[in-house]
Amino acid sequence: MTEGCEVHHDMGILYGNFDVRSQPRTTLAGHILRILRVTDAATRTELATAVGSPLATVTRDVAELVRHGLVFDRHDLLAKGVPGRQHVPVSLNTENFMTFGAHVGARVTRVVVGDLRAEALDFDEFPTPATPHAAVESVASTMARYREMFPFRAVLAAGLAIGAQFSQIGMIDHARLGWHAVPIQRMLAEITSLPVTVAPTAEALAALEHEVAALERRSSSLLYFYIRETVGAAWALDGIVRPLGSVAHISTGSDVACPCGRIGCLEATVAEQTLIDRAVRDGVVTDDEADEGIAAVYRLASSGDSDATNLVRERAWYIGRAVGRIRDVINPDALVMGGQAVTGFADTMPEIARVARERSVLPDLPIRFSSLVDGGIQTTAALYTSLVPVLGDPIGLMHAGTSSQR
Repeated sequence: MTEGCEVHHDMGILYGNFDVRSQPRTTLAGHILRILRVTDAATRTELATAVGSPLATVTRDVAELVRHGLVFDRHDLLAKGVPGRQHVPVSLNTENFMTFGAHVGARVTRVVVGDLRAEALDFDEFPTPATPHAAVESVASTMARYREMFPFRAVLAAGLAIGAQFSQIGMIDHARLGWHAVPIQRMLAEITSLPVTVAPTAEALAALEHEVAALERRSSSLLYFYIRETVGAAWALDGIVRPLGSVAHISTGSDVACPCGRIGCLEATVAEQTLIDRAVRDGVVTDDEADEGIAAVYRLASSGDSDATNLVRERAWYIGRAVGRIRDVINPDALVMGGQAVTGFADTMPEIARVARERSVLPDLPIRFSSLVDGGIQTTAALYTSLVPVLGDPIGLMHAGTSSQR
């Protein structure tokens, strides 16, 4: 085990064969990879300064990372003709390794393969199967296809992001899919023979946003909302990401029935399918247009259709109201929102921000809306989850992989 640094990123994740609600502190080597993931190159001296560890310790871990091929020396960046010994930068190896990620949504599942920067190399989508077994089989089958598609890349790990709740150790519940006490991490690990991490979508995205904010020294606490078919929220404070329970069932005052048996729950009120169903019921779109999904409603709203506009504005009001209430409880330094229900129709973002600001009794806190649109946010959540063991303890991961191959 390498020496730990002070920056660590904990998520309520399923990793290995157990539920890790307090993930072990990120190792120094892991923190080095986190820095190199967001920068082109850095010298050992620059890395030592960034992590606040002795140069000799950083040099030792960088040597191990180079030995395993995760990073490489950049002699090509040295200035030519300059006298004296220059510091050789290192860069992350984005050519020889890959991870597999999956985002299991209430309606659509996306499987993606990416490099160590979480840059997607390819992805595939299909309707989410009805049963956990069928879903895992489909995900694993797609991952196996990517092994064949990229034979010269070594697979390090797999990750699965899902809008679910952790019911007990190693188990998840997904109300919208009707899944209960599903050992989804173990199921996928058994088929793929890979280290598998499972994380709630909101927590994975909160961890990513908080990591970037920490590296840029922008904030120490962050509140993240993810809204599409499911609703999730997570709170990141000083490197530790925590779930906010089930915000999906916060009461909105709407008349929408929730599968839980209550009326007006947030998730049931603002889900994309709810908006589509209302648009069909009110004659805003036809049944054929509804087959296009939420895009049909957005297209009409963009063209100035008043009924479609009213639907998306009403949903924005419910979202903003809930965000304002939760923000007052957490009182974060930064507030970030993502998911197609938020970013899919940009015209409603100011409305969400306005309602949240009016609902809150605290000083104004600008909302930062995710720049990830369409399926980009699901891709990012899946790939970042897959990188948890790589960015946590890369040397340990490589040693374990070497041992398992003996």
